[in-house]
Amino acid sequence: MAAIRALYEQQAPAELEATVESADRICGHVFDLLGSGPVALGTTIDWHRDFKSGYRWNPDQCFLDVAHGHEVGVDIKVPWELSRGHHLVLLAQTALLSGDEKYARECLAQMTSWIDANPTAHGVNWACPMDVAFRAVNWLWSLGLLAESPLMTEAWLTEVLASLVAHGRFLMSNLEVRDDGVTTNHYLADLVGLLYLGLCLKEVHDAEGWKAFAVRELVREMDRQVLADGAHYESSLSYHRLVTEMFLSSAMLCRRHGVELPPSFYDRLRKMCEFVQGYTKPNGLAPQIGDGDNGRLHILTGYGHADVRDHRHLLAVGAVLFDRPDWWAAAGLTWVEGCGSAVSAVPRGGRRRAPGLGAEREPGLSGGRALYCVGGPIMPCSIAIRLDRGESEPTSTMTCSRWRCTSGGKIFLWIRVVFSILPTRNPIIDFAAPSTTQPLGWIRRSRTVSFPGSSFVCTRIAGCIVSNGKSVDRWNRPRRTTMDMNGSPTR
Repeated sequence: MAAIRALYEQQAPAELEATVESADRICGHVFDLLGSGPVALGTTIDWHRDFKSGYRWNPDQCFLDVAHGHEVGVDIKVPWELSRGHHLVLLAQTALLSGDEKYARECLAQMTSWIDANPTAHGVNWACPMDVAFRAVNWLWSLGLLAESPLMTEAWLTEVLASLVAHGRFLMSNLEVRDDGVTTNHYLADLVGLLYLGLCLKEVHDAEGWKAFAVRELVREMDRQVLADGAHYESSLSYHRLVTEMFLSSAMLCRRHGVELPPSFYDRLRKMCEFVQGYTKPNGLAPQIGDGDNGRLHILTGYGHADVRDHRHLLAVGAVLFDRPDWWAAAGLTWVEGCGSAVSAVPRGGRRRAPGLGAEREPGLSGGRALYCVGGPIMPCSIAIRLDRGESEPTSTMTCSRWRCTSGGKIFLWIRVVFSILPTRNPIIDFAAPSTTQPLGWIRRSRTVSFPGSSFVCTRIAGCIVSNGKSVDRWNRPRRTTMDMNGSPTR
């Protein structure tokens, strides 16, 4: 991160200053979304309100019953856009670039506020799975950026990871495929969310299934949604930018994890980037062709101050993926985005470096709470959970460093909590009376899970995570259950 900060200071000082200014506005809860102009949302953000019209959706309503288009002047996309969490990545980036922890504190506080105000599958912010997927992606980026922050405690991280698991399960159950089988950028967004969750939460029980499904469908959607010449079939440059961004981000993440995608996928993706280069005007902006709302998967440069018609960040990332110096030259100030991707998307057996980055650092231990490889400040790669079992050895040990690590460049966050994770051994499931031998467990559906060769037993009841005797999951909210150390409900 020091190298990236130095590049900002030396080659893009105005961009660094604008980034900090944008983050300061977010700290003051001032947002400018969908043409609203700067609007101060007050001390506490109301995540369920269209702040342009003043209309507020019922946060306790089932997501299937959420109405939209029912009142003139009410825009459901305002709370959706706010809850995508693009600004959280800005706060996390600014915390690292400036060294001021107030940005990290605000980022964590807003994530906590959102979780508390948005029980799973209830309210306006669960009504569109695409936005659920974008939120998961931006939360994972924020976690990767702030992995070394002392503000990110185990208790807080437990809450957030539990919510991310809920996001993944919700997406898998609510994929956006039309009745006639036609898929759009919405379905692609669902897949990208599942891919991120499957690769970044590898120790979660569902993660392998999410990843396998997402990879298979991602390749299929490249053929279905992108024409042979590289243009997206919806005939909109705004949506072409969004879809290209989703495919690029997914390709970089897969490369990082050693997940192979077929040559045909990369050939089509290269043509998508060439199309971006072709339609970009000499002033660096894209013409307005077709409909669009300037939607983004993640905004890694220029949040709050860049022209929304500037699509050149795609060329910066594409330059890294396809080794295209001409795209680096054409990217303008958006080279910063490609720089971060260059650091993070390192293929096994080699390291690709953006212009100006320093030499690799030697591996070494960086502590027990959060082992963090800066290959991920701008691209989170994996979150692994260490299963503590009394005096037993943890299920895995890692050695990470700033630039290289024995895990192949993944981010590892070790926290003392268990939720749906389970060691690599297959569990033996007994439909027995609730019990637990540890003050940690994933509680769901009244069943006990034990592991061969281990004294550890997880009890599953009622769908809530228990850590040190407190329930921390929101999966089945608004119901909340607290368990004692024997796995019995206390209320």
